[in-house]
Amino acid sequence: MKRVYTDAQKAEAIRLLIINTPLKEVEKITGIKVNTLKTLKRNHKQSNQTVNGADTEEKLEDFEKDNQRVIDSKSIRITTLDELIKQCKIDLNVWRVDRHVINKWEVYGAKFGLKNLIQVKAWLTKLEPEAISPVISPININIGSMRKVVAHKTEYKKGLLLFDPQIGFERNMRSGKLNPFHDRKAIDIALQFCKQMSFDYIGLGGDWQDNAMWSDRFMRKPAYYFNTQASLCENSWICGMIRKEQPQAKIDYMEGNHEIRMENMIMNHLLPAYGLRSSDNIDGLAVMSMPYLLGLPQMNINYIGNYPGSEHWINEKVVIRHGDIARKGSGATASAISKEATYTEIFGHIHRFEWAVRTEHRNGKTNYIQAFSPGCLCRIDGTVPGKSARPNWQQGFAVIHYNDEDCFIDPVMIKDGEAFYQGKKYQGQDYTDQLIKDTIHHDKKGEEVPWKY
Repeated sequence: MKRVYTDAQKAEAIRLLIINTPLKEVEKITGIKVNTLKTLKRNHKQSNQTVNGADTEEKLEDFEKDNQRVIDSKSIRITTLDELIKQCKIDLNVWRVDRHVINKWEVYGAKFGLKNLIQVKAWLTKLEPEAISPVISPININIGSMRKVVAHKTEYKKGLLLFDPQIGFERNMRSGKLNPFHDRKAIDIALQFCKQMSFDYIGLGGDWQDNAMWSDRFMRKPAYYFNTQASLCENSWICGMIRKEQPQAKIDYMEGNHEIRMENMIMNHLLPAYGLRSSDNIDGLAVMSMPYLLGLPQMNINYIGNYPGSEHWINEKVVIRHGDIARKGSGATASAISKEATYTEIFGHIHRFEWAVRTEHRNGKTNYIQAFSPGCLCRIDGTVPGKSARPNWQQGFAVIHYNDEDCFIDPVMIKDGEAFYQGKKYQGQDYTDQLIKDTIHHDKKGEEVPWKY
C-alpha cells in the first residue's frame, strides 16, 4: 500500500534538504522514505524555486514571432489547455494549437510553505500565415521619366552587350550589411555609356542574377541566404536605369546558368510549385520565374529563356548567347569555339576577355569567324562564390556595329573601376546611395525600410 505523507511532512523535508541535511537524518525526522525524499529534492530543483520565494510568483509568458506563438503558464489557477486558451483570449479562428504539455510539481517557500505549481505550455501556428520578411516578390520600382533620344539613321546599327554581373550578396551576420558580388563601379561605366550614347540593341547576356543560395552544386554559406529579394531589387533597378536611358532600344535579357538555378531548385525540391501562375493571369508568366520577379515585361525587356538555348541572332552570321563551354586557361575557350564554329559567337560565362578569329575564303570573299568574350561585370577579387580566391577573370563589355551582313566588335576593358573608349576616360562611380533611395520598401506598419546595401 502506497504511503501518504502530509503537506507538513513534505514542507519540513524540503526545508531540511535545502540546508543539505543528509537523507537518512531527514528520514528519521520526518518519517518519509529515502526514495520519496529523492523525488521531492529533484522536483524542487527542477522548479528552480528559492527558499525565500523570490521566484515562486505565478508567471504567464506569451511569445509570438513569424506566424508561431508559444504560451507558457506556471500557476495554481490555470490547470488545463482550455483554461489557458480562455485566459489568453486565443482566437481559434486565427490560431491552431499544434501541441501542448502539462506538468505539475510541489514547491516550497518560506512565505507560503508547500504548494502545487502547474505548468501549461502550448505551441500555436497561424491558420493563415503572413509573409515573413524578406519576401520574394515581384519588383515595381519607379525609375522616373525616360530620356529623350534622337535617332540617327546610319549604315550600321549600334549594340551594347553586358555579361555576368552576378548580382548577389554575402550578408554580414552581425550587422546585416550586404557585401555585393557584383562590381557597382564597373556596372556604372556601362550605365554611363547608356546615358551618353544611343543604342539600337542591348543584350544582357546572362548571369545577371547570381542566385548563390539556389544551387545544389556548391556549399551554401549561411551568409548567402535570405538575400534573393535584395538582389532582385538591385537587378531590376539596373535594368530600369538602362531602359530609362535607352527607351528606343530593343533589350533582351538572356537566361544564363545562374538564372536557371531557381527553376532547377523548384523542380528538384518543390515540384508542386513549378509553373504556378496568378489566377487573374493564368496565361502569364510563372510567379517564381526571373522575368516575373524582376518585372521585365513592365520595362519592355524581352526575356529569352531555355538555357543553354537562350540566344539572339543579330544577323545570319552572328549570334549572342550566354554560353555553356568553359576551358581552362586564357584564350582556350574562344579558341575551342572558333575551331568548330561556322558563324561568329559573342558569349559570356567564362568571365574572361578572349578573342579568337578564323578566316574563311569562299567564292572570292573573306569571312571572319569570331569567338569573342568581353569579360564580366562582377567583382574579380575572389568575392564571387567559386573555386578560386584569385580567379583569372577580367572585367569589360562590348559595343558592336552591325548590319544584315557584318558585325564589328568594339571591346571596352575595365580595370580598377576605369575604362578608356575612343580617347575618353570613364571613371566608375558607386551608385549605392541612389540605389537605396530608389528601392526603399515598406513594412507591415507602412514604415520605410531601406535595404542595407
